Amino acid sequence: MYRFLLVISLLWPVCAVAYTPEEFLADDRRSQDIYRIGDVEGAVASAREVYQKALEAFGPVHPYTFEAGITLGNMLSYNREYEAALAHLTALYDVAAKNLLQYDASRIKVSVAYANVLSDMGEPSKALPLFIDAAAAAEFLLGPDNDTTLIFYFNVAGAYARLGQGEEALLIYERLAASYERNASPENLSQRSNFYAQMAYTQYDIGRPIDAVATYEKALPLLVAYWGPNHPRVLSIQSSYAYALWAARQRDGLPVLLDAMSRSADITFGSGSLFHSDILDLRALTLTEGGPGTPGFDEGLALMRQSIELKAAQLPDTHPALGRSMLNYAAMVEDTGDLAQAVTYGLRAETANSPSRDFLINTLVAAAEAGAVEEDFIAAELFRILQQASVTDAGFATRQLATRMVMGEGDGSAQFRAMTDAAQAQSQLEAQLLAAISLPLADRDAQMEADLRRAITETAAQGAAAEAALDESFPRVADLTGNGALTIPEAQALLGPEGALVILDISTREGAPHLAFAVTEEGVSFRRLNWTAESYDQAVGDVRRGISLKLGTRAAAALDDSAAENQEAFNFDAASWLYQETIGQVLGITGKRKHLYVDARGPLASLPPHLMISDFNPEANEQTARWLIRDFAITVLPSVFSLKVQSLANTGARAKLP
Repeated sequence: MYRFLLVISLLWPVCAVAYTPEEFLADDRRSQDIYRIGDVEGAVASAREVYQKALEAFGPVHPYTFEAGITLGNMLSYNREYEAALAHLTALYDVAAKNLLQYDASRIKVSVAYANVLSDMGEPSKALPLFIDAAAAAEFLLGPDNDTTLIFYFNVAGAYARLGQGEEALLIYERLAASYERNASPENLSQRSNFYAQMAYTQYDIGRPIDAVATYEKALPLLVAYWGPNHPRVLSIQSSYAYALWAARQRDGLPVLLDAMSRSADITFGSGSLFHSDILDLRALTLTEGGPGTPGFDEGLALMRQSIELKAAQLPDTHPALGRSMLNYAAMVEDTGDLAQAVTYGLRAETANSPSRDFLINTLVAAAEAGAVEEDFIAAELFRILQQASVTDAGFATRQLATRMVMGEGDGSAQFRAMTDAAQAQSQLEAQLLAAISLPLADRDAQMEADLRRAITETAAQGAAAEAALDESFPRVADLTGNGALTIPEAQALLGPEGALVILDISTREGAPHLAFAVTEEGVSFRRLNWTAESYDQAVGDVRRGISLKLGTRAAAALDDSAAENQEAFNFDAASWLYQETIGQVLGITGKRKHLYVDARGPLASLPPHLMISDFNPEANEQTARWLIRDFAITVLPSVFSLKVQSLANTGARAKLP
């Protein structure tokens, strides 16, 4: 049997104004009902009035006042007034923490509302401890199947999902699903519908679309029963369900679903809305599935262009919602053989923060092979993309080292901060604009949307001005503002006449392209590698098994010779194959090159390139093999940007202490 801890304040003030508990509860329900019919701004105004009346009547530490304060914070958050919601709930949480014990019901509810807005503002790591404490308290006080306990654990799962730990979140969701199936009731209808919708979203996000479809099909009838068929919440979940159907290849019912969504969207949002453009995206994907020449393909292309036009008229060029449509269109036009246009839209999608590394590499290489795009342009883009793809711990540490070296020079840090602050502010403004133009037609504010667009333009200009000032005053700091990426001319200058750089990008992700890319003073060479990652991994393993672990030092030597006796013979064939199918694809052995810099990824990162053999000879042994180290001094790089770090270190001031 669970123990219930009842915390009662003996200092609740007598009502200063005539406001009965019955009146308060009725008013609080009225705020919820106003939100329920889709009038979010009206719900905010109502909740603000109720909170003020409760504060005056019951005082700041009464449960009714906390309840009204939570409702106001939630309504502000639902209206995407996150800064106001955070300020309000921070103050409310401070009052609760100072005046109530840890397991007081009001304090727990306030902490959860506070954690929710922290999570909504992109700080789930700060929210997670609050969620966990509240869930543990609710389970202790109320039991594991109580609706409040389930809500609190739902919040814990959501925080895990936002931290990128979807599998951990799903474990919690699966436990909660069993409780909801045991305890379904009209009272928790809204709660259950939101739970199943979020569980489905997480399943889709971690690559389980079939499971997501089944869970969305549980959520949608509950959502419609609670909100009605035309509510924005229902339409949003229907859109997510449609994408899950597409990903799960369960597409027979999509046309009927999209027709119903289109009718509801026109009623709620209007025919020119962003939501309508999302429906156009889904229709286009469905129509173009069979490829060029099939019925509906040309119509699908036209619908996707229409969607892009709708989004471009309402969103800035850098918005991900616009980028996703551009990326879909790029894939469609690639199917038609128009590689130049596919490259153009793929890069525009990247500018709009919806990049696809795999699509861009495949399309750029195909365009080069077909002569559809100028090769110098393709080489420059591939070199940039390959550097962005290098996110190893060592590469990140190298970037931090370079930043520290240069930031120590003086006032450049202030200009650098101005530039990064402008970028962050622009991102927040773009999110606010998306929220504003995604409201139902009756709630949209044309003046506010115009103000947000103007603010985005001004903030982007401020960021550009800060970057220009940084480049002029502190060019070495500006070297670090391009995400640690070098241009080909910069790399060539750093390599000099005797150096060569080779990037071996072997991806371990299924279906991802592999690429070898070489840079010398004379030019560049790149080649798509068509072997699987498993083939490279096996060859690396074959070479490694033939390497003695004694290393020539007593400290590293085995205590007996059994290890050496059982060691496999060195696999000269595998060492030669690895060279021929990687470095040999893009770089010839010449006497002019003296120093080889290698950025190796995937399976190749675990093999010193010194052990590759550049000239296959079936009769070779340890003495006669043409080891790559015989032709080059070899440096293994944690990232391409390490070349710049070396230059910065050689030309910068020396530290007095290590």
